[in-house]
Parts: sequence; C-alpha cells; structure tokens
Amino acid sequence: MADEKQPNAPPQANAGPGQQVFVGDRVTLDGKASFDPNGDAISYTWQFTSLPAGSKAALSQADEAAPSFKADVTGKYEIQLALKDRWGKMSDPHSVQVEALSNHPPVANAGEIISQVYPGDLVTLYGAGSKDPDGAPLTFTWEFSFKPAASRATLSDPTGINPTFVVDAQGCYAVKLIVNDGKISSQPHTVYISTRHSVPDKKRRVPADYPTIQAAVDAADPGDEVIVEKGVYQENIVIDKNVNVIGIDWPTIDGGAKDGDVNTIMIPYLGDMAGKIEGFIITGGGKGGLGHGINIWDSSPTIVNNKITLNHHNGMGIHGRAALTGKAEVYNNDISENTIGIGNGRGSEAHIYRNRIYNNRVVGVGCRGQAAPRIEENLIYGNRLGIGAREVASPRIEGNHIFDNADGIDISPISTIRNFADKDIIIRNNLIINNLQVGIGITSFNLSKVYILNNTIASNNHRFAKRDRAGGIVFGYPFQGTFTAVVENNIITDNTTGGIINYTGTELFPGPGATVNSNHNNIWNKNEQPTFVGCVQGMKDISKDPLFVAMPSEKNGGYYLSQRSTGQKTDSPCVDVGSDRSTKFGLTKKTTRTDKVGDEGVVDQGYHYPTE
Repeated sequence: MADEKQPNAPPQANAGPGQQVFVGDRVTLDGKASFDPNGDAISYTWQFTSLPAGSKAALSQADEAAPSFKADVTGKYEIQLALKDRWGKMSDPHSVQVEALSNHPPVANAGEIISQVYPGDLVTLYGAGSKDPDGAPLTFTWEFSFKPAASRATLSDPTGINPTFVVDAQGCYAVKLIVNDGKISSQPHTVYISTRHSVPDKKRRVPADYPTIQAAVDAADPGDEVIVEKGVYQENIVIDKNVNVIGIDWPTIDGGAKDGDVNTIMIPYLGDMAGKIEGFIITGGGKGGLGHGINIWDSSPTIVNNKITLNHHNGMGIHGRAALTGKAEVYNNDISENTIGIGNGRGSEAHIYRNRIYNNRVVGVGCRGQAAPRIEENLIYGNRLGIGAREVASPRIEGNHIFDNADGIDISPISTIRNFADKDIIIRNNLIINNLQVGIGITSFNLSKVYILNNTIASNNHRFAKRDRAGGIVFGYPFQGTFTAVVENNIITDNTTGGIINYTGTELFPGPGATVNSNHNNIWNKNEQPTFVGCVQGMKDISKDPLFVAMPSEKNGGYYLSQRSTGQKTDSPCVDVGSDRSTKFGLTKKTTRTDKVGDEGVVDQGYHYPTE
C-alpha cells in the first residue's frame, strides 16, 4: 500500500535572539534556526516594523538568513521575519528587537602581571591603558582585592591614574581597577603583583596565598607545587614552567567557553620538563577549532585523575615532535561531552592509558599529522568514532574496550595534504563490541600497513547497516584499498553485515581491493551472516562458535573462553590455536581464562583480559 502523502505544513520562522548594541555598531540578525517541517527550500523576507525617531537604518541582504543593518540612533529597532516555502505557503511572522544605546561602557586596564618584586620595593600601577570608546574622560578607582595576611600596604592615591604602594610582606597582591566615564562604570580589571621568594615546603596555595591559579604559577619556582582548594576558578591559564598543579576536592577551572581559539589550560614548549595536572574539573575551552580544555605543545606533562568535560572543541590536544611529547602521560581521567575527547597531531607520541573516554560528539581519540600515540587499556564508548584518524597517522591501539560507539575504530586519512604510507598501524588485543556500524574500518585513503592481532570483534553493526561500509572489519571504501592488512589470531563473530569485508569496487569497475592476509582467526556468525566478503578465508582460519563465558562482576566481562581447566564443561575452539607462542605477542600476563591465569604456550585467539 502506498504511503499517504503528507500535507504541506507552513515553514516556521525564527528571527533569533534580541540584542543590545551601541550606536554605530553593525548589527547582524540570525534567522538560521528557521525551518520547514517538510524539508522544503525556504525563502526569507525581513523588514523593519518599528524604528527609533530619526533613524534611516536599512537592511542589507533582506532576503538572506542573516541580514544586517547599522544602528544609527539610540532606541529600539523591531525587525520581522517571514518565510515562504517552494509551494508558496507562508509562515507566521516572527519578530526580534534590537536596542541601541548611546554610550559605550569604558574599559579598565590595570596593567600587566608583575612577579619579580621584593619587600621594600615601591610598585607603581599604570591605568593609562584604560579607554572609553566614545572618547569621554575617565575617573579611576583602585583598591586591593587581595594581599598577604601580614601586609598593611595602602595605595598612595586610590583615585589617581598611577597610584603606588610599598611591598611590605612576601606574597601576592591583587589590585582592582574600575573606571567611569561619567555615565557608567567599567567591568573591573585586576593586576597581580607577587614577590620573588622561595617557600620552604615548595607549595603555593590557592586561594590562601594566591587568589588565582595563574598568579601562583607565575610566582612559583620550577619544581614547586600549586595546591588548589575546592572552588570555581574562571581563568585561562598558561603553565610555562615545571610546576605541578594539584586540585583538592575537585576544584573547577572554567575557561569561559569564549569565542575563538582559547584554551582553558595551555602548556607550551616545555619538553620533558613539564609537570603534572591532577584532580581538576577542566571545562569551558574556546569555541574556535583550536580551542581546548588542555592544549599541549611540544611538552610531555602528566595529566592524571581529572574530569575534562564540556569543552566546545577539544577536551585535550597533544601536538608536537615525538622527542618533546613522547614522555607525555595521560591516564585515569574522565574525558566526556567534548567535540573531540583527545586530539593528537604534529607527530606527537603521547601515552594515553586507563582513561574513560565517552560521549564525545565526534571522536573519543583522534589522530592526525603523523601522530603515533600509544592508546592502551582505555574504556572508549558512546562517541561518534571511538578512535579515528583523518590524516596520515600511526596509532598503536592496544588493550582497549571500544564499545557502543557509532564506529569503533575508523582510519580514514582524508586530508588536503598528500596521503602516503607512514609507520605501521597496530591494532592489538582490543575488545571491540556493540558498535552501531563498524568494528574496525580502514578506508581506501589509508596507505600504511595495518596489523590487526588478537582482538575480539563481536556484535558490531546491529544498527545503521550499510552495504560495503559496515560489519566486523571493513577494508577499502569508497574505493578499493591498496594497502596490506595482516589479520591474525582474532575472534570475529556475530557482526551483522559480515566478518571481514574487503571492498572490491563496483560491478563496472571491479578490482582486487586491499591485500588481506588472514590466518589463525575464528570468524563465525550464528545467524548465517557472511563471514568473508571480497576476500577469502585463510588456510588456518576456522569458523566455530567461540564458546564465550562471562564474568558478570567485570565490565564487558562476557568474552572469556570456555576451558575445562577452569571448571567449564568444554574447551573453546579458540584456545591454543594461535599463530605463535603468547610470549611473542606479550600476552603472558593477560588471560582468556576465568581463573585469571596468564596465557602460556601457544597463544589463544581473541582479546585477553588483564590478569590483575
């Protein structure tokens, strides 16, 4: 029976949020949230329905989604948006109000941070950088917002442009400036002045000794610890020396989610002299494409036991030469609700291990620019891509649980730079399960050799089934692959579209596809799904029920192998049938047994759990 034709619903106009601007500003309206319920193309018509007296404002591009006008006088401007779909049906109008004010608020500038003073020094403050956009004269109000407990310092002229004070105690002084143009006061601006002194226990405490984390970092000596108590710290911090920054009771560092490539924390150019960040909630990275919660350049810090969340773009980015990033350690963190969980680029080789990386909008761990991170023993779930590479990169992916993503692992180096074969890509001893589309996808854009060893790849592609681009392992697509893949000692089972799929082109343009060397794998599907598509079963591959047994107390503990020696009734066909001894694959301290005894002798197929 044919589907009934849906009635044509009118489009829905949305003129965007109200705005407050100043005379002379260019105002851009925003109708991009408008839509048509039937998906039809829509046309826009904007018009003023009310203008302030004397205004000659005119809309430019009034038939576009985002027209603009110049606010030429003070008062309220009302603008109406109406839509029409391709059939001529009109929306109800929707209006937005823009208020233009005559006076811009002034901007206070209290000067730059000073961190090289000593008791007895006379400090001069400079407010001359303050300004009023309308050119009005300013008045100044200065006051201490923080000073050492022992200090009795006073400002020489709290209403002058350049007051002074005498440093009378070791520690940090914060002086706040507000300026006024005769009509309105500015937002406060604070300058921090810290004495140059060592502390006996090498601990700088926030907020007891320093009001901000940045002030403590600036005052610290290399090797000091900055101890931060519970609270919310709205800062954008640069750590440019070897200090450890330690949170007590989960303080939050909030970068403010500002426009542009703004970082909540930046760690630049420290090599292996970088310190540690531990115990924080890190949020509010900038909205630009290079905005980060933590941005690491040419440095090898230790990032441990943090919650890195709700950053507009990157939760964390690690960039720079292997010699300078190769000692970076990222472990025991929760990384969630970012666009990208952890990005790796510019040849970086960080060690990323034992983290929970989940619910990031695009990718959990991303790789580009010849990065070669070691991604080990993480829980990676609920992301669009669990692990992805969109430029040439060579990740080493080992010991992870990669589950409940759309794609588990996606190596697809599409880029404006020339693709080339880089170092081998290693995917070893991972549990890759229940991903919606594909367990492992290596597209035709990859040219590097790929080793896929001792993984359990099960029950992927249970939603969003797409021919040629879904299943347990997919090689190639959208074109035939030209790389070599070594697939060995894996259990590949119950993947809906197929076990191993090698895209070999279309009917009109067939070809061999990637070179797939498959051996010593168990590729089995209980519901008669295909096991091999576009490639052939290896001489020592098998296709038998792997006889999984579960350890219900463990996360994803349902993929141990049945073995008589551990009390099960029968032996799994995957036991002791691998391509070499377990010592060759570094799996003697990993296990497929429910009694947690390590794998000895000939290696078992599939994922091995930790023995501890």
